[in-house]
Amino acid sequence: MVHNVYFVEDEYMVRENVKNSDLWYSGRFHLLGESGNGEDAWEFIEKAGNEIDIVVTDIQMPFMDGLELSRKISGKFKHIKVVIISGYSEFEYAKKAMSMGVTEYLVKPLSAADLLETLEKVAGEIDANKMQNAKLQVLQADSRHYFNTQRQKFLSDLAHGLMVNEDVFQAARKYEIDLRAGTYQCAVVEFRSETDVNYISLLNLNGHVSMLLGNYDNILYFFSDSKTLNMIVKDETSSFCQQVCNEIIKAVTKSDAEFFCVCSIGSVRKDISDLPQSLSEAQFVISLKANSTEHSVSCIDDVNEALLNQNFIINSERNSLLSILKFGTAEDLDSYLEKLSAKLEAQKLNNINFVYSGIQIISLAKEFVEEMGGNFNEVANGDHLFGFSSFPGNDAVELFIKTVKVIFVDVFRFREQQKNNKYGNIIAAAKEYIETHCGSVSLSLVDAAAHVNISPAYFSQLFHQETGESFIDFLTSSRMKRARHLLSNTAMRSSEVALACGYNDPNYFSKVFKKLFGVSPRDYRMEGR
Repeated sequence: MVHNVYFVEDEYMVRENVKNSDLWYSGRFHLLGESGNGEDAWEFIEKAGNEIDIVVTDIQMPFMDGLELSRKISGKFKHIKVVIISGYSEFEYAKKAMSMGVTEYLVKPLSAADLLETLEKVAGEIDANKMQNAKLQVLQADSRHYFNTQRQKFLSDLAHGLMVNEDVFQAARKYEIDLRAGTYQCAVVEFRSETDVNYISLLNLNGHVSMLLGNYDNILYFFSDSKTLNMIVKDETSSFCQQVCNEIIKAVTKSDAEFFCVCSIGSVRKDISDLPQSLSEAQFVISLKANSTEHSVSCIDDVNEALLNQNFIINSERNSLLSILKFGTAEDLDSYLEKLSAKLEAQKLNNINFVYSGIQIISLAKEFVEEMGGNFNEVANGDHLFGFSSFPGNDAVELFIKTVKVIFVDVFRFREQQKNNKYGNIIAAAKEYIETHCGSVSLSLVDAAAHVNISPAYFSQLFHQETGESFIDFLTSSRMKRARHLLSNTAMRSSEVALACGYNDPNYFSKVFKKLFGVSPRDYRMEGR
C-alpha cells in the first residue's frame, strides 16, 4: 500500500535532499508535496488533507511553527500521522508535540535512512489500524446480518403460527419490534417475470422494496424467498393495504420493468394469534392468480363466498402441509393428520370438496417434488386423484387421511434421497470454490453462496449442518493448507505467502498459523515439515 507524505522544512537544502531521496522510488511512499513554512503547509493540507497519510514537519519555522501546524492537523484530520523533526536543544518542544498527538519525532541532522525507518514504522501503524477497522466493520456487518436474519425468522414463525407457546410480545422486543396493535392483517406480494431472472436482480428488487417499506412504522415484513414478500400490517384497513401494494408496484416498475407484482390481502384480525389465518387467506387469493402475467392487487373480500367454502379447507392448511413436506417426520405427519381429520369431520364436506382438496394436496406435493428435481408420477405410486374421487360418504374423511399419508410417505422417501444427493453436490461445489479462491482477500460467505445459487443465510446454515464446521473455519483451514504447501515448496517470504493465502496483514497471518500448528511460519519452514 502506497502512503502519501507531505514534508515541511524551512531549510532549502534539507528539503531538496529529502525530495531527491531514493526512498520515494520504493513504491511504498509518495511525496505528495513540500513547503518551507507551516503557514503554506497548512494552506495545502486544508485542501488535500484527505489524500495525505503522513506529515513530516520541522518544529522551528517562520510564520507558523511545527507545534501549531500539528495542533491544526490533529484538530481537523484525525487520520493524518505527524512526525516532527527537532534539534537536541528543542527536545522540550518535541515532548510537548508528542503530548499533542504527534506520532514520532526525528533528531537533526536528518538522514535518509532515519527518515525511511520512521516512515516505515508509522506506515505499519496506519496499515494495522486500517486492518483492525476493516475487521471491526466486517464483524459489525456479520452481527447485523445475523440479527436481521433472526428477525426475519421470528416474523415468519409468528405469521405461520409457530409460536403458540411463547410470549410473542416479549420475544418481539428482542428484535426491536413493537407488536402492540388493535388489528392485524397479512398481505403477500409475488415478484414474477415471464423471462428467467438472475438472483442479483431479485436482490436489488428486494432492496428497493425494503427501502419503501422502511417508511412505514406500522408495517412489518419478511421474505419467504427472493420472489415472495409477506407483510404484517398493524391498525389499518384493507384499503390501506391496497394503497401500499400499489406503491410497491410503482417502485418495482421503476426499478426493473421486467418484473410484475401479484399482490393479495387477507382479512383484518383483532387478535395476533389469528395472523396465520390472515396469511393463509392472502396465500389462497394469490393461488387463484397462478397464471397472472400482469400487476394486480386482490383482497380476500373480493373472493366469491361459495368458492371459499368449497376450496379453503386445504388452502388454509397449505403452510402446515408444506412445512411437513419439507421438514416433517413420520411422527409429525401422524400428529398433524389426526388434527386435520377432526377439522374435516366438523366441516361435513361433500364429495366435490374432497376431490378439490385432493387436487390441492397432489398439486402441493407435485410442486415440492419438482422443486427438488423429481418426477411426481415416479415418486408417488398409484392414481391418487382417482382415489380421492371415490370416497364413500361415512368413511370419506378416514380414507382421505389415509390417501394423504400414502402420498406424503412416498414424498418423504424421495426427499431424503434427494437431500443426500443435492446437498452433497452443493457443499462439494462450495468447498471446491472456496479452496480455489481462498487466496483472495475479499472472499466472503456471500461469494460462496452466490456461486452455488442459494441465499447467504441458508448457505451458512447448510454448510455448518453438512460439514460440521462454519464457513470461516473452513476458509481458514483452506488458507492454512495453502500456506503450508507454499512454505514447504517455494522460496516465497512469509509476507508473500500471507498475501497469496488471502491475508493483507503478515502479523495476523503468523498469529493464525501459530495458533493452528504451534509454530510460526518461519519455524515451520526451517523444520522442513
